[in-house]
Order: sequence, then C-alpha cells, then structure tokens
Amino acid sequence: MASPQVEDGYVRISTELFDALIKIRISGEARQLLDFIIRKTYGFQKKEDIISVSQFNEATGINKPCIIRGIHKLVEMNIVIKKDNGVIPTYCLQKDYIAWKPLSKKITVIKKDKKSYQKRYPQKIKDNIYVEFFDNIWNEYPKKDGKKEALKHFSATVKTEEDLENIRTALSNYKQSVEFTDARYIKNGSTWFNNWQDWINYEEPKRERMLAL
Repeated sequence: MASPQVEDGYVRISTELFDALIKIRISGEARQLLDFIIRKTYGFQKKEDIISVSQFNEATGINKPCIIRGIHKLVEMNIVIKKDNGVIPTYCLQKDYIAWKPLSKKITVIKKDKKSYQKRYPQKIKDNIYVEFFDNIWNEYPKKDGKKEALKHFSATVKTEEDLENIRTALSNYKQSVEFTDARYIKNGSTWFNNWQDWINYEEPKRERMLAL
C-alpha cells in the first residue's frame, strides 16, 4: 500500500498559480509533460531546468513524437517557456498566468437531423480560419518559397486536429535534423509541405553511424 508523506519530499507551488492551473484546459499528454516540468523545477526549488526527451519519456512513458507535440502545445499556449541552448532545451513554467492562451474550442456543426458532430478543425467551408492555421505553421518555416503551392499541399493533407498536431511535430523534427543545420540544404517551403508527413516519426541518425558516412 502506498503511503506518501511530505517528509519524504514535496512540490512547493503557490495556491494562486495552482488555482490557475486548475482552471485552464490542457490535453492529457501535454498535462503530463507540464506536471513533469513542475516536478523538475519547483520540486527542486528551481525556476528552470534542462530536460531531455529521454527524461520526459522515462518519467511519463510518452513516446518521442508525442512528447515533441505536447511540448509544442504547452509553448504555444504560453504556459511553458522553452529555451533552446543548442544541445538540450531548458524549460520553465510561465508564472504570469494572465499571459496563458487557452486551447481553442472545437467547432460544432448542427445537421438537419439535429445530431451534433465535432469538427476538429474547419476546412474549406471556413477558408479564412483554415488559412490562419496554415499561416501559423508557415511563419515557423524558414525558407519561404512557394507559399501558394505549400497552401495547396497543406489543404490536401491537413484535415483534422491530429493532422495539425502531426505537421507541427514534423516541422519540429525537421528543424532538429542534420539537414536543417546547413541553410544550403533546407527545402523550399512548397517542397517541404508536399512531403511533411515523412518527418512525423523522424529520428536523428545515431552519431556513430553519421561519423562512419
């Protein structure tokens, strides 16, 4: 039987901040990652800490693509501040909870039979909003060539919330790849958006293999 005691350690966090965390909606995996960041910082009386993907994986059991996706969501919501230092990022909780950005609500479409269906993200019937989603991703992409073609590829392949999260994961993976480190080899925007799905589960080649090439 488990019998946790504060004498064995505890996480100190202000009641005001904890109340703010209770009020904001955060999806399951992202919430697990946030809890681990709090554990690694406030749990050790620190404001920030260097945390590797392997540490997130060991603590939460979440796989790498989902970790990257969850962290991206927390950063996008401005709940977590991520500082890239070229090796392993540093993370900290954004204490200014007024600056947090809640997740957008799902769009509900009412059909003639009065049944309610959840549409994860609007498609061409909501072109202005759909383009806004594309622009958010496009603004993160470094080589902005072929935006019109890139939008066509985006429209053809990104149709659900899962697709949107996957393309964010893919872009994060690409920006951490060996190819991305040399500006000469960064793909044009239209090219990358045509093949972005190849980067969803991308893992960097092991160093030993790279050195042998």
